[in-house]
Parts: sequence; structure tokens; C-alpha cells
Amino acid sequence: MAGGADVWEIVRDLKVAARTGADDPVGAVARSSGVDHGKVDLAAAYYAAYPDDVDDRIRLNEEASERLRRALAGVPSAA
Repeated sequence: MAGGADVWEIVRDLKVAARTGADDPVGAVARSSGVDHGKVDLAAAYYAAYPDDVDDRIRLNEEASERLRRALAGVPSAA
């Protein structure tokens, strides 16, 4: 999305909202993220058309985050 969150980020948040029982996942994501409701709808539509591509991007990000967490776990604190 131009000037904002990527589609995969919005879809990730939509999935979390749906999993946690939000009555209106699109509205919940729009309110919590500040992303325009129409852009959240657009991201959901893109996901409907290209679910594998978006799911791959979500998975890659989760793997990168996990690698960073493990790397940082071995770094002594600066305290």
C-alpha cells in the first residue's frame, strides 16, 4: 500500500482479529492500525486473489523475526 502498511501486514492483522473473535475484522484492523477502512478492504481483496503470495510473505517475515529473536537472545545486555 502506498504510504503505509504492506498488504501482508494488514492481512496478518486481519487473521489475528478473526482468530481472536472480532465481529468485524476489517473494522477492528482499521481502528487499531489507523489504516483507512478502504485500504484494509483492498488488502483483503488482494489476499483473496493471491493468498499463496501473501501467506509466503507473512511466513518469511515470521521466520526473519524468529531468527532475530534468537540472535538477540545471545547478545549480552548493555546494562
